[in-house]
Amino acid sequence: MADLSWRDWNESVFEDAKASNRPVLLYLKVSWCRFCRELENAVFDDPEIVAAIERSYVPVCVDKEEFPQVDERYNQGGWPTLAVLTAGGEVITGGSDLTLDEARGLIDGAAQHYKEHEDEVGFDFHELFPEPDATKEVTHEIVDHVGRAILDAFDRRHGGFGNGQKFPHPESLDFAILYYAKTRNPAFQELVQKTLTAMTEGRLFDPVSGAFFRYCATRDWRQPHTEILLDTQTGFLRNYLEGYQLFGRDDFRVTATKVLSYLEHTLRDPETGAYFGSQDADDVYYTLDEIQRRDRKAPPTESSVYSNSLASTVSSLLKAGSVLQDEAVRERGRTALHFLLENMYLPGRGMYHSWDGSPHILGLLTDQIHVARALVHAVQYTGDNQYLPILEDLLQTIRKKESANHGGFYDISEDDLQFTQTRRRNTTLLENGIMAEVLVRASCLLAEPEYHDLAGRTLQAFASHYQLSGYHTAPYARAVELYCHSPLQVFVVGAKGNEARERMLQLAQATYVPSKVILAIDPETEGELLQRHGFPASDAPVAYLCREHAGIAEVTDPDQLVGRMQASVG
Repeated sequence: MADLSWRDWNESVFEDAKASNRPVLLYLKVSWCRFCRELENAVFDDPEIVAAIERSYVPVCVDKEEFPQVDERYNQGGWPTLAVLTAGGEVITGGSDLTLDEARGLIDGAAQHYKEHEDEVGFDFHELFPEPDATKEVTHEIVDHVGRAILDAFDRRHGGFGNGQKFPHPESLDFAILYYAKTRNPAFQELVQKTLTAMTEGRLFDPVSGAFFRYCATRDWRQPHTEILLDTQTGFLRNYLEGYQLFGRDDFRVTATKVLSYLEHTLRDPETGAYFGSQDADDVYYTLDEIQRRDRKAPPTESSVYSNSLASTVSSLLKAGSVLQDEAVRERGRTALHFLLENMYLPGRGMYHSWDGSPHILGLLTDQIHVARALVHAVQYTGDNQYLPILEDLLQTIRKKESANHGGFYDISEDDLQFTQTRRRNTTLLENGIMAEVLVRASCLLAEPEYHDLAGRTLQAFASHYQLSGYHTAPYARAVELYCHSPLQVFVVGAKGNEARERMLQLAQATYVPSKVILAIDPETEGELLQRHGFPASDAPVAYLCREHAGIAEVTDPDQLVGRMQASVG
């Protein structure tokens, strides 16, 4: 790697490729990927291959975490990926996890093919957005269909999904928990409890550090790949907290607290309060017990912060603080959110993607939607409405990525000029599903029906082909459920500091009700927000329980609130 003149991903790479009549060799890597390091040692340290690359290509190296939009377009099935591109950004050929001989064959063969067939290779990129079928409606059948797909993929013997490698799927477990809470279908109770239990009893979970590894190579959870990703921890933190709430399993609570400890002691930056994206693999280190590890250096952590994964961490920490009644955990979530807003948010323009002392890459959809969701959760779990104007600003920024023809959202907007070399905009079911859920919740918090309608158009764009993604469709299905069945909305109206008001807010935050939305309003200082929602000011605190636009109950006694909330599930 040291002798190879890798370029950074930017427009000049493609300008030089065109001027020199050479293709681009794109190397996609991830910092925590052991296979990437093996490729670098076996392939890019080979003098013959280095010479061939320098002679025939414009080489560019891209880290997936830093440029997710590049990875989304060019990944050939995993990391490391080698992709050969034309000067216009079109794919000629590529592959992943290549041996030395395979890499040499690709590098030599693609260069020769490009010389001989320069005018024929590649294809024109276009905006990748599926044509929606206007006859397909967004109905609850979508939710039931995804539920059946998840059950079909469930490994009843070992837990998890599939019969081969076992990757964590926190989003699918989110859906299964929600589906069980709504239907009480015992098959989903089995799925959730067996999977959560099997993952902690197997080797996917490291009980010493309190972290979950990236995945296991076998279906019985016994051969872990020991990279540790922030996204995995925060997803499972949410799963185990809700499993504890729903099933009363104290072992699930214990697992959640161990994950919190890992996040605090390993991935949290004590100087900024932000959380790093990953910790490197070390198969030997993770076989040692706690005492043995004291004499060995722990695997290094990444030194960059990413908006999307940090925002997901904020959401999980705020939830954990409420469920576990731990104000220190909740405060860590608020501190991380304030880091995002102070260092990576540009009013009117949205979120930057990464931070390593300064912010980089403005405007990716993945960052905007995860931060928007974190702002929704901040309002709900802190009772602080200072985040509402920022949420509104961010939603308006995201709307620049809306497709006028199809109703969903592209990953970049038309004015994101730094990505013009990709020559296309893209969309994913996952991101649009999350966006639709954010829109429904924002509609409740802001009393803006337009956001609910926009969520419907977003979901409509995928209603004709969501089945192609199987159980990976879970976030989309969760959004459909939320869209079709309005969440329980709890509006706590009362002066801040009032004992009864604070008690009702605390109970509402800690009680498990699937998909609930909570908004606290102080009539003395937030009269406009109170008027927007149509509630009267009163001397004593009141909790209004609503669905759709209809009231269910008015609760003035905090001791009655939990029962009234739980009776509303359905």
